[in-house]
Amino acid sequence: MKEGKSISVYAVNATVYKDVTPTGKDKYIIKLNSNAGDAVDRVQSCHDYELPLSFTLITGARVFKNDYKYITFAMYPKDSNSNYLVTCRCAHQELSQDKALELIEKGMAQAISELNS
Repeated sequence: MKEGKSISVYAVNATVYKDVTPTGKDKYIIKLNSNAGDAVDRVQSCHDYELPLSFTLITGARVFKNDYKYITFAMYPKDSNSNYLVTCRCAHQELSQDKALELIEKGMAQAISELNS
């Protein structure tokens, strides 16, 4: 068997966190990290259909959902030997699906902006 070419993976992960304003109102912030292992784990959780708690793709959204957890990802070429893996995760039970998808979109935009800076 011919050995395949390996590529390097560089990650930008956005995660939606819940915070509280000084007046006690909930707000959601997005934090970024570059842990490639986290990025690969997020992608695998979306595609591991043998697990009983696997994620399903939301029609028309390019976002995977499992209960109140949402994950999306995209790959972009870095160079001929490596790729960027960009992910976003939002897991807050109190959010509506529309609000979670809005935050996922915002997180991906921030992650892609970080990628391009």
